Amino acid sequence: DSSFDIDIHGVTVVNFKNKGINVKGIDTQKVSIIGCTVKGSNSTTGAGISITDFIKKDDNDNVIYGNVTYCEVKSNFVESNRIGITVNGSKFINVTDNYVIDNDDAGISLDGVADDSGDGAQSCIVSDNFVIGNGLDKALCTFISRAGIYLGNGADKNIVSNNVIRDNSLGIGYAQTTAVTSTNSSYNNTITSNQIIGNKWRGMKFVRMYRAIITDNEVISNLNGGIEIKDTDETDYIIQGNNLEGNGTNGLI
Repeated sequence: DSSFDIDIHGVTVVNFKNKGINVKGIDTQKVSIIGCTVKGSNSTTGAGISITDFIKKDDNDNVIYGNVTYCEVKSNFVESNRIGITVNGSKFINVTDNYVIDNDDAGISLDGVADDSGDGAQSCIVSDNFVIGNGLDKALCTFISRAGIYLGNGADKNIVSNNVIRDNSLGIGYAQTTAVTSTNSSYNNTITSNQIIGNKWRGMKFVRMYRAIITDNEVISNLNGGIEIKDTDETDYIIQGNNLEGNGTNGLI
């Protein structure tokens, strides 16, 4: 079923193991999630706040998509879930001014609807969030998805800006498998003006993220490297104005 102009405001959701708040459906638009507290959605498929284009799979295992667009996730407190806030395959989603703290896997995730589907979130804005202490449910983990902010699986044309990203396993990560072809790969994600400080592994790591713009970030005191770019032609990137200080033995890898 479709939904339009829905306002979810000031709700507290605790210990719903799968999804605390779940937005999905056919042609769902303009859903606002504002001022909510979501904790404890920590099952193997759990997320505090989920916005997804995934409806179901048909009898031939093909994904049936909805079309979730123009939604807002703002000024929420999202803590101790598997993933804090996840956007899967949707477009034009704004994730702003949230506190996203101590989630087991990613704090904020822009991803696809299924493994290797290449349909990651597009044209989203992730800005002015406090993203702290995510991805630390195990000892230091080098999975890129265990990041303060994670993008992957074809996510493109997104802007990640003006966030405080501290004390996570990884600050910002992008990962794309070789199963996703170049025709639906990531193009022109912009990472700008973030404070990426004191993360336990890298400040940022990007694997097969193409033609990205990385500018004016403060990348400071991350324990094992400032910015790593892998399996990508970094000459296609715009990298300028970043301040890299005290990131172990490597600033730019």
